[in-house]
Amino acid sequence: MNLGNNISSDQTNSIAPPSEVRGIKILNRAAFSKEIHVPYVLVTPEKVKEVAKSLKPYFLKMPNLQPIQNEGKEKKVLLHPQLVEKNPIELQKILNKLNLKSISKTIVNLSYDNWTSDQIFKAVLPLDSTGNVSSYSIIGHIIHLNLKPDLMDFKHLIGEVLLDKFSNIRTVVNKAQIIENEFRNINIELLSGEPNFEVLVKENNNQFAFDFSKVFWNPRLSNEHNEIVKKTNSGDLVYDVFAGVGPFAVPLAKKKCHVHANDLNPDSFKWLCHNSKLNKVTNYLHPYNLDGKEFIQTIIKNGLIDFWKTNKDDNQVHILMNLPASALEFLECFRGLFVRENIEQIGNMPIVYCYFFQKKDENVSDILGKYFDAEIQKSLEITFVRNVAPNKTMMRITYKISKEIFFYSCEPPAKKLKCEFETSEINLKC
Repeated sequence: MNLGNNISSDQTNSIAPPSEVRGIKILNRAAFSKEIHVPYVLVTPEKVKEVAKSLKPYFLKMPNLQPIQNEGKEKKVLLHPQLVEKNPIELQKILNKLNLKSISKTIVNLSYDNWTSDQIFKAVLPLDSTGNVSSYSIIGHIIHLNLKPDLMDFKHLIGEVLLDKFSNIRTVVNKAQIIENEFRNINIELLSGEPNFEVLVKENNNQFAFDFSKVFWNPRLSNEHNEIVKKTNSGDLVYDVFAGVGPFAVPLAKKKCHVHANDLNPDSFKWLCHNSKLNKVTNYLHPYNLDGKEFIQTIIKNGLIDFWKTNKDDNQVHILMNLPASALEFLECFRGLFVRENIEQIGNMPIVYCYFFQKKDENVSDILGKYFDAEIQKSLEITFVRNVAPNKTMMRITYKISKEIFFYSCEPPAKKLKCEFETSEINLKC
């Protein structure tokens, strides 16, 4: 038996969609119909299990296409044309071992339903396209895209394909502009499906409901949320200055931390309250709808005074500042926050987790140099969080505020925290 004599060259034709669909901007599902030549072997029903185990790596695997089909009293096992062409010697050995005497060919009719969204986009979009349609987020029943300019002519086709290919998706949207407003919500454009933006998502065994068109949510921060939760203990006091709908606050409250969570966006505040009830943590989560500076100068200030008076268990205080575009600027709000004579007892200083963006051509020390001098920067705990874009990363600094910062009384130089760290801990000291 010679495999090469049984398989003609036309059986190795590509199983990609028809070349004629290249460049179409209006989805025509019928245009994806295509006939291909497929190698196959016939086996008796009693040998199907044995043959399937040995030949499974060579199966023709496509959506909505069964590789094992009925053929009269026998079974037809469809093989992938390119794999047959690529590995003829190894395949021949397997066929000999199975005592299969011949490979034949058949015509298989393919349609739009037999390709994945990635295969369709690869066939349709321009070869010189710089955009990547596979880079999207799934938030509940919504797929959220961030299409490059050279793909905008294909945006509605892309939306329809994704809606077709994901059974649990009802809405496809594209990010219309960067987040620049004070509420951190984004302008989104509906590409396909229902104009329904209220979703329910699960993250780290917690549930979050929100209107995606009105609040900020990033599913790629799941690991970071979990990392912060691991840094706390039950009974700790947490202040979340830019809490959003609660991705940090809710799991921290579940851990029985006493969480004061704030967001300026009234829609975020609404869903923060909702998610507190949804996850049954209202006894531990206290929501606020304030400007970040006001939250620091009132809620955090008064809360720390009460904490220092009453805390007997040596619990820690944590301050989260997840607003990467501008959170560093709010660090100045901690300087001179207290008047020493107004406080009878001073306890543990808070640990701050402050997030910021770093562009590809920026040096971290240059970014932080506006807020910390060079010596202090050597002692800061600086953590990479995630890649935001090819030329942009999200970072976190972690440090413990010193008493000298809280009780600083003189006018500081422009935004410079001229301090030095104690060597025994991450601690700012002026």
